[in-house]
Amino acid sequence: MVKLSEFQADFDGKIFINDPIEWKVLNKVPIAVFEIKLNVGAEYGKKLDQPGQPYYNVGYSIDETNLALVFQNIPVSHSYISQGSVDPHMVANASYILRISIEDLKEIESKRVDDITLNLVLEGKIIPHRPDSIQPISTSKRFMLHIPWKFSEREWAKFLRDLGYSERWIVEMERPKLEGYHEVVEFIEKAGKGIMENAPADQVVSDLRSAWDRMDPYLSKYLKMIKEKINEDSESEVNQPTKDERVNSIQESLDSFINDILELKRRVDKLTQMGPHKDVYSIKREDALLAYRFTVSLMSYYSELLKRITERSDSH
Repeated sequence: MVKLSEFQADFDGKIFINDPIEWKVLNKVPIAVFEIKLNVGAEYGKKLDQPGQPYYNVGYSIDETNLALVFQNIPVSHSYISQGSVDPHMVANASYILRISIEDLKEIESKRVDDITLNLVLEGKIIPHRPDSIQPISTSKRFMLHIPWKFSEREWAKFLRDLGYSERWIVEMERPKLEGYHEVVEFIEKAGKGIMENAPADQVVSDLRSAWDRMDPYLSKYLKMIKEKINEDSESEVNQPTKDERVNSIQESLDSFINDILELKRRVDKLTQMGPHKDVYSIKREDALLAYRFTVSLMSYYSELLKRITERSDSH
């Protein structure tokens, strides 16, 4: 078993942390709560009681431990627990409950490039004693272990999803009671998952196109009521576009943008099939992210209007 970190105690003893680090989400954002289990172990030390006498083994009790989660030397979360004795040459799981806010997750994401390593800092005190006695043989001492917590980009994406971070856009989207509307949301969720997992950008954009394709029938069916809802309490100036026309122009521009990206991908595919061409255009992650953000914004807007319209129809 790989040791992630160890601390040299008095009398040649050691406190150590084994891989793996286990975690479980207990509550999702905006304040995420998760449990971390560390595999803590202790090795015997050896103390000479008196000159001419044989050495005897020294065991250690671990107590009053505190775990902090650190990113780039900045603590973002901490917990406190009292951990009892760990038998020498044995290991035990120590559990810690940590909390992290969505603001801290955003800060980490803004500075992350691809893979990421967080740092767990375990502090506490150790008390040396004879293995056959709980009486300490010297005063307690503080110890500190810096434990690297490494994530690949895919593992980090899963961690964020489990914390609810990647679901934040979707959670805020209304789901009007319309038959088949769940497919609209499913394709947006699929696109969001693709972004978090660094899926091919053209696949993300294709999922967004599918979401719009499934939204179109609702926009057409309820077009008149949607326009009325958008223009409610809004008087347009003479010879100026109405509020719904302005919103519609944004949707048309986004529609064109998504279609242009997909058409570019199709043309590139045809080009690459002709021979060993070097100058190949590609759809960037930034393109997919832009399309995703605009789509979620507009979809949330239309979903809210459709919810009000269908609720009003039900009441009538």
